[in-house]
Amino acid sequence: MDHNEIDVSFDELLKAASKLPKSFRAPAGSKATIPKDTELLADSEGVWVNTPVMGTIVHSNKGWKYNISVDAKKLVTLLKSIGSIGATGNIISLSVSERELWIRFKKTRSSLYTIWRKSDEEFT
Repeated sequence: MDHNEIDVSFDELLKAASKLPKSFRAPAGSKATIPKDTELLADSEGVWVNTPVMGTIVHSNKGWKYNISVDAKKLVTLLKSIGSIGATGNIISLSVSERELWIRFKKTRSSLYTIWRKSDEEFT
């Protein structure tokens, strides 16, 4: 087990990460852009999942100590593929390496490149 690994409910994480807009395109003529990333932010009770639409706390066995950002659609796609191998209703583990978010279910490990990463030493 990785020293920075936390355990979360697969169902809670998928529900939180799936809160995405129907389209990432801004209306024609608009100067605004819709963010395309989901942030996983440090929290003493778990991990704060901040999608382009809303933020949700996903409780874990210990506090998450990193602030990272990953591609929103790729995170949901990866979680759905992990769900297809039996993670639904179970606990999965999250950890962070230098440039990747790691998701582990039983012996299966999958990774997703992070857009940015910052350690939050307040929760160590």
